[in-house]
Amino acid sequence: MTRISFSSVNYQSAESVAIITGVARSGKTTVGNILGSCRNVDHVEEPKPFIHLPILAHAGSMPESLALAMFQAYVFDLWHERTLMRNVNFRPSDQSSIWKQKSPNEIISRLIRMKAREDVEQYYYKKHPELVLTLTHLIPFCDFFWKALPGCRIIHVLRDCLQVGGGVF
Repeated sequence: MTRISFSSVNYQSAESVAIITGVARSGKTTVGNILGSCRNVDHVEEPKPFIHLPILAHAGSMPESLALAMFQAYVFDLWHERTLMRNVNFRPSDQSSIWKQKSPNEIISRLIRMKAREDVEQYYYKKHPELVLTLTHLIPFCDFFWKALPGCRIIHVLRDCLQVGGGVF
């Protein structure tokens, strides 16, 4: 059997990844935005392949080894693109807006100073950044995450169920 390799970026550490999970309306985005506002931390809200790959592997729709390799490669490529600000949300009114997480100085500095893979690699070695991912409804797949990213941390957000809906049922 041929081993498929996806990753083109391999200097990041899986131990520098945190995954926030919980049900909808539990406060995951708020926690992610707070963490993402910290120095050398980037937060990405619900990237779709992260949601689909563990489910597809669990259901037997794709080999787990393939899903794990794709998941890991996508995490590190997403992190690289995020550092370069290629995949950020600049809409100020959105909850996941980069303006809610980073200072204008940091945003402009990254946009102007980081242009190539070498710039990002230097940034990782100098700053030792962290990546925070928010993934809704995926707590049953913690084992998948730990296989794909050994040493990653998982933060499960809980909230009083009566407070989530905003009213009494």
